[in-house]
Amino acid sequence: ASDLPPPNEPEARRAAIKATIQQLDLSDPAHVTEAGKPAATVLSDLLGWLVSAKERDDAWAEIEPASNPSRVRKQE
Repeated sequence: ASDLPPPNEPEARRAAIKATIQQLDLSDPAHVTEAGKPAATVLSDLLGWLVSAKERDDAWAEIEPASNPSRVRKQE
């Protein structure tokens, strides 16, 4: 985990969360929830500060379509 304090700005927090999500192995069940979202507890451990489910959801919504193009195609 990082020893840096958590960013104060929501944009900086989201950017850090997004960068960390992109480093996760989303095929590893330990890294994702049953719903297939990155686990907020894993993100919190890696970042060294508490990531809320809402922060995780907001960041995940911005990158999920790019990380899972097959899901985007199914919605068309």
